[in-house]
Amino acid sequence: MQKSQTSFLRLPLLSLFLLALPVLSQPIPAVTSHEKVAHEFYFLLGGSNIATAGAEAILYGVISANPQLADYQSVIRDWYQKLLSNRELEPDISQLYMKNFSEKEMKDLIGFYHTPLGKKALNLLPGIFKQTLIIAVKHVEGHSPELEEQLGKALMDRDPEGVSDKIE
Repeated sequence: MQKSQTSFLRLPLLSLFLLALPVLSQPIPAVTSHEKVAHEFYFLLGGSNIATAGAEAILYGVISANPQLADYQSVIRDWYQKLLSNRELEPDISQLYMKNFSEKEMKDLIGFYHTPLGKKALNLLPGIFKQTLIIAVKHVEGHSPELEEQLGKALMDRDPEGVSDKIE
């Protein structure tokens, strides 16, 4: 790029920086000690890995029910991994922890998770939760005809003449 072209770019960039300066110089909101502990607790428990493990189990169920989607697992996985990032989840989940645990309770739990048994639990529980979801999905899949029958009966009870089928 020639000098005249680069100087042309400098003015807009400098203007953007000057406009942003008041925003950049504003103090960052104070984080309470409870929020700090909730943040630590979130990452100690595995952060977004918990949600990702659940999504993996759900993906297993979706692929089991729809084998034609097996070739698209990577597309589905990329999609939910983007949505389930720490950046997206941490603020809301930390707030959830704060609603359910006092600061002292979270500190006590953090202390427990630093013990040998706590470390073992942190290591094994995500896999156990994932396997639990997979077992539940398999169990439910085996009973889907029952659900279909019950839904059919409920639809007939609500709409015995099949009026909803005639609505366009």
